Amino acid sequence: SLNVVIPVDSLTTFNSMRDESLMEQNYFFKAKFPKMRYLVRSIKKETDYYVLNGDFTMIGISKQLPVQMRFIETKNFNDIKRHVLIGNAKIDRTKFGMTPDSKEGNLVDFEFRVEMTEI
Repeated sequence: SLNVVIPVDSLTTFNSMRDESLMEQNYFFKAKFPKMRYLVRSIKKETDYYVLNGDFTMIGISKQLPVQMRFIETKNFNDIKRHVLIGNAKIDRTKFGMTPDSKEGNLVDFEFRVEMTEI
């Protein structure tokens, strides 16, 4: 299993005004929920990627979420190996308590990069 903790303020849309708005009560409510969590329960290797299945918690609500990740490379720093993966997933933000809005859209695609240190 993996326990991934994501600080809400690490999220970006690359628009600072929008990012600031997203931290407010109508969206991520950072003051009350400063972190999101993804608890991975299983990992399955497919042809050229991995499928992670687990529980994603955002704004105090948990839902099952499959995530696809692809291995990119292994880096060596001072004899410490770091495995680099990139991933993507999609969530319906309304299932986590956010108000539906056809103008903004309810489905959110996201991409991320993970570096795991081998110990």
